[in-house]
Amino acid sequence: MEPASHTTTLHSMRLTTFVDDDSEARRLSSSSSSGPSSSYYGMTLWVFVGLGGLILVVGAAIGYYRYRSGHRDASGGATNDDDDDDDDASSSKVAPHRASGEVALNPVSLDDIDLTASLESLEPHRFDARDMRDLSLLRKLVLSRVTEIWLATYRNERVAVKMLQKNLFSREMHLVPFVDAIERLVVLNSPHIVTVLGCAWTRPPTLMCVMELMDGGALAGVLAHSSPTKLAWSDKYAHVRSIVEGLFYLDSVGVVHGNLTSHHVLLDETKHAKLIGIVGGDSASMARRSVAWTAPEVLAGQSPTSAADIYSFGVLLTELDTHRLPYADAIVDGHALDDANLSLQIVTGMLSLPLTDTCPAWVADVATKCLNHVVHERPSAKDLRDAIVANLVNVTEE
Repeated sequence: MEPASHTTTLHSMRLTTFVDDDSEARRLSSSSSSGPSSSYYGMTLWVFVGLGGLILVVGAAIGYYRYRSGHRDASGGATNDDDDDDDDASSSKVAPHRASGEVALNPVSLDDIDLTASLESLEPHRFDARDMRDLSLLRKLVLSRVTEIWLATYRNERVAVKMLQKNLFSREMHLVPFVDAIERLVVLNSPHIVTVLGCAWTRPPTLMCVMELMDGGALAGVLAHSSPTKLAWSDKYAHVRSIVEGLFYLDSVGVVHGNLTSHHVLLDETKHAKLIGIVGGDSASMARRSVAWTAPEVLAGQSPTSAADIYSFGVLLTELDTHRLPYADAIVDGHALDDANLSLQIVTGMLSLPLTDTCPAWVADVATKCLNHVVHERPSAKDLRDAIVANLVNVTEE
């Protein structure tokens, strides 16, 4: 049976959202006609308070959108955000054959690179000459506006290599975010986080990050090419548990993921699902976050916390249930909402994420709790871990 069809409803925005129309009208009608009453002044005060709150929310949402869309270089290309889905692309399902040729890698020293300061932090994780001899690029998998992804071998094991495009290496606006991303990932040690094996500088100058290969693609792609009737919850449970274990680990070491989406959950035929795409909780990484998965308080200007990651997990659960991207039905005048309007609708609570009629009750319950707009009422990563383990029996019976 196909899941029930749901259409997201967009309500028109009005100032009276902040005012109880009927009660205020009754109070006004009972006021003396000789002059304004205290009720009138009270209502006027609340109108201005509501208007001020609305202006702050709208300003935050628009500011977030402009921050995302405004980070562009002189040629008009995006900086950080264009690589939003690069991580899942690096794990695109890889054909088993080996390319006919290999690309030679020539290591360089920091003295050959102008942006020495930007790279020094990665020196402890840098491949030496022997490591470089053991690394062979086989074929390019993905080319984006900023990076490219290669299938490679390292000591006879297949790996993924993500690197800046060579013409962008000397541009600090591209190099620094890439260095930061490697720094965040390379220090993590969990079977539920994609492992970084090391990094290297080569000539022609570029920075590359060598990672374990996840050959099953991203969760987003798997859901897009299957239906809820063909992929049962008994199959999805392992993915859900791995995601939660990853969030639990990050919380235990004080790291905020900051951009948990279905594009940043990688799958593999022999390994558990793993997380990637960690941008952290600093405001400088705001442009890399994906609006549809971002918690409303973050869209409104607050710094991301582990609670924001929990909200994003709730969005992921709706994807696992519907096999559709979040807010796919949010259409106005025949067009999908842009980031600014989508942010505003999420922050003000005018959009909700549907669940199908066939969604298991325990999944719906967990998703609803995670999507709570009241931050402190969301479950913790430990709460999620306990809930997932407790429902193992329910999954096996479905």
